[in-house]
Amino acid sequence: MQTIELVKSAIQSLKANKKRSFLTIIGIMIGIAAVIAILGIGDGITKTMYDKFGNNAKQGQQTTEIVYNPDNVNSTVNGFTQEQVADINTQFGGEIKKAEIEQESDNLSTHADIGDATKSVTLSLLKKPTRDVKFIAGHNFSKRTFELGDTNALMSEKVARRQYGSAQNALGTTVTVNNVTYKVTGVYKTQAVPL
Repeated sequence: MQTIELVKSAIQSLKANKKRSFLTIIGIMIGIAAVIAILGIGDGITKTMYDKFGNNAKQGQQTTEIVYNPDNVNSTVNGFTQEQVADINTQFGGEIKKAEIEQESDNLSTHADIGDATKSVTLSLLKKPTRDVKFIAGHNFSKRTFELGDTNALMSEKVARRQYGSAQNALGTTVTVNNVTYKVTGVYKTQAVPL
């Protein structure tokens, strides 16, 4: 019974003071809108920070990537060495959680000695046997190839025909990239693993 009386009293009070009631409602709406806006801005800034600094920003960490591009395309210097990375980890162990070298492995542009000519080529480094190509001569890499660290290469049919006349003639030839000589063990039809 008291609840009904309280509701009636509240309605009568609202009717008696229409201007004050209207201004109170407007004030509450503005307050709620301001809180929602502030929360939205805060979430937006947080998302921007995560996008910019990565998920490590959640733990107060920042990831920095240093890209090395030599001025000379024939340069054999590849940026940091493993010894330098080990020194960074040792000297700044308290400030730097981990420093490591990440090398690009796909669509690398470089120069290669193929047959008796130096050519500009695009190549990919494989870490396991590929299933993306169809071989027309020779064979694919095996797991053993990677375990032994053999310096073998796969060549595209286009390059094989241009340099050696046929895919079969390219087998057993060598390709030198950055002073490392690779033996061609397979020629493939697609361009998924270019060389």
